[in-house]
Amino acid sequence: MLTTPVQAAPYMASSAGFALPANSNATFSGVLYPNASEYKRGVLMSVGLGITSGAYRLEGILGYQSNPVYKKSGGAISGSDLSLLSAMANGYRDFSMGSSNISPYLMAGLGGARVDVTAGGVNQNVFAWQIGTGAGLKVSDRVTLDLSGRYYKTGDVTDFSGSTPATFTVSGLKYMIGARVNF
Repeated sequence: MLTTPVQAAPYMASSAGFALPANSNATFSGVLYPNASEYKRGVLMSVGLGITSGAYRLEGILGYQSNPVYKKSGGAISGSDLSLLSAMANGYRDFSMGSSNISPYLMAGLGGARVDVTAGGVNQNVFAWQIGTGAGLKVSDRVTLDLSGRYYKTGDVTDFSGSTPATFTVSGLKYMIGARVNF
């Protein structure tokens, strides 16, 4: 039996949604302080380019996320924001549902994030990763709508704004809706 080789096809992706960061634990001088920073729900958006081949996709994404800081180190900080500017390489495995226009998928990504806290002097580049799941709804030969959820986490971030440096990570959930357009 002869099989037809699968051609790789480029696409553009865009999404928007909201982020729910988990409370950050901080370490001061080797002592762990749970819930040192709390965040409110924030917005996120991303754009990227990818390539699909059969059931697999690989894409490069630039993303931005902003969340108001509710509490930091026991005191409220009004007007402070946590923001992440990220660059990620994401891999996807799509699952066919026969003749259905819906295709669920699993994804994982690695990259980096620029973490900024406006009222804390934090402005650092750190490693970041994410895993997630979602589903695509093919609405035409070129356009697929996308609904997804992801767990993300950054590497250690150090806040030097106080008398003692504090180390923390940023993690949480992202919920997004978007579209992929094949070229």
